Amino acid sequence: MLADITAEGGTVLGTHVSIDTSQGRIVADAVYTDASGDLIIGEAKNGPSAGYRTNQLAHGYDQGGPITGVVAGTKGGSRLPAGTAIVNAPVRTFWY
Repeated sequence: MLADITAEGGTVLGTHVSIDTSQGRIVADAVYTDASGDLIIGEAKNGPSAGYRTNQLAHGYDQGGPITGVVAGTKGGSRLPAGTAIVNAPVRTFWY
């Protein structure tokens, strides 16, 4: 997924980033900006039987989001420090 993002001109801001939303916490496989500079939540699914978890379905992953919340923890690094607002970020699923 990360190679696909960069090949498309995107920039990965963080991986395994915790985001607290009004519906609870999610852990984004990747948070990145696409070539246009739009913030996107990336989710990787591997294999023919891969599916969304209950929490992901509750957050609308299967419908492309959007996700609104606040970054929690340290996995966002310096680009997405704890407290950074995520507003209406779509979810893009990479199927492998």
